[in-house]
Amino acid sequence: SLLTIVCVTYNHVTYIRDALDGFVNQITNFNYNVIVYDDASTDGTSDIILEYKDKYPDIFDIYIATENTYKKPIRERVLSELFDKYLEGKYMAFCEGDDYWLDEKKIDRQIGFLESHKDYSACVHNSVFYNMKTGKKKPFNSNVTKEQDILLENVVDGVTGVFHTSSVMYRKELAFQEHSFLNCMKGVGDYPKAILMAINGKIRYFPQQMSVYRF
Repeated sequence: SLLTIVCVTYNHVTYIRDALDGFVNQITNFNYNVIVYDDASTDGTSDIILEYKDKYPDIFDIYIATENTYKKPIRERVLSELFDKYLEGKYMAFCEGDDYWLDEKKIDRQIGFLESHKDYSACVHNSVFYNMKTGKKKPFNSNVTKEQDILLENVVDGVTGVFHTSSVMYRKELAFQEHSFLNCMKGVGDYPKAILMAINGKIRYFPQQMSVYRF
């Protein structure tokens, strides 16, 4: 397949169908697969994932942990083993189990760009910031309203380089790079990953809100 999508989920029974539907509803002319890592959910999330695996066996590769691995070293080891086994794509995209994709042409648009722009390491897009406590929605990044490149200095300034995990697509090779800053910057979200993307090439940013980040 051309793309592997990675979805990590835990106790997202209320939300997981939105995420999984967002994957299977993509309109493309290429094959893709989805690795779902269920971190020992106890609320029925696992049953829903198994249901989708049964319905779409050619799309989903699933792993259901027997005990929760959050912030434990074993998680990275298991994910590495899953990548060795199921990482078929030339590119990787990400969406956690409580977020979801809005646009059925999202991955087609991103793949099309990366396939024709070899000097770019990744492409991202704007998202909907959905505050579950207040019910209000707003753009995840309201500072950038046009399609443009994100450079290293934009990522570092934390304003023009802001994007959510559910928007990220990058070349597979980035997932296997090792840098000390990736391990020493714990608890700061995806900032280190954004730096990794930026030092490996340009990042194209699309202003369209093609995913939802549930906060």
